[in-house]
Amino acid sequence: PMSTTTLTRLTVTGTRPWMDPRLVEFDECRIGHPKLTVLQHDIEMNLASCPRNWVLLVFGPSGGGKSTLREAIERDLRNQMIPELYADPDRLALVSLEAQAPENGIFSWRQHFINTLDITGEPLIDLRKDRKESTHQQMIPVRASDLSRRSVAAYQRSVEKAIAGRRPLAVFIDEAQNTCKVGSGRALLD
Repeated sequence: PMSTTTLTRLTVTGTRPWMDPRLVEFDECRIGHPKLTVLQHDIEMNLASCPRNWVLLVFGPSGGGKSTLREAIERDLRNQMIPELYADPDRLALVSLEAQAPENGIFSWRQHFINTLDITGEPLIDLRKDRKESTHQQMIPVRASDLSRRSVAAYQRSVEKAIAGRRPLAVFIDEAQNTCKVGSGRALLD
C-alpha cells in the first residue's frame, strides 16, 4: 500500500527580469517533503544548542535536497537574526560557500580560504599581511608578486580571524566532499 504524503510548496524569491515571470516562478519553486521539514527543524535546534566549533554533517544522495535544505536554513537564520544584525552591522548571520571541485584533482585550500574571506566581506584580502615581528598586530601592504608566496596557513589564520570578528551562527560548506580530493595517497601522509 502506498502512503500519502502532504507536500508543502516553498518559494525562493529572486529577480531575473530577462526571464518570463512564469519561468522564474517555476524555476524558483521547491517542494518541501515532510521529512526534510523535520530535518530542517532538527538542524536548526542543533545549531542553536551546540557549542562553538562543532561540526555538523549533512550528507545524502545526489538530488536528495541537501542544498535546498541549506538554503531554507540560511533563510530562517537570517530572518531570526534581523534585530541583531541591525544592532551590529559587522556581524554576519552565517557564512555559506561551496567547496569548488578541483580542476587538477587536488583541492586548493588557498583558493577556498580566499573565497571564504571574500564571502565574509573581509576588506583588502590580498593587499595586506600580518607582520609577526611587531608586538601588536599590524597590517602592512604587500606587492602583488608576494601574493602567491602567502602561505595557506596565513590565509587560514585570516579566515579564523574574520569568522571570529564577524561571529556567524554557522559556516556552511556545500559540496564539502571536494575538500577531501587529493592527487595521491602520499598527500594523506603529509
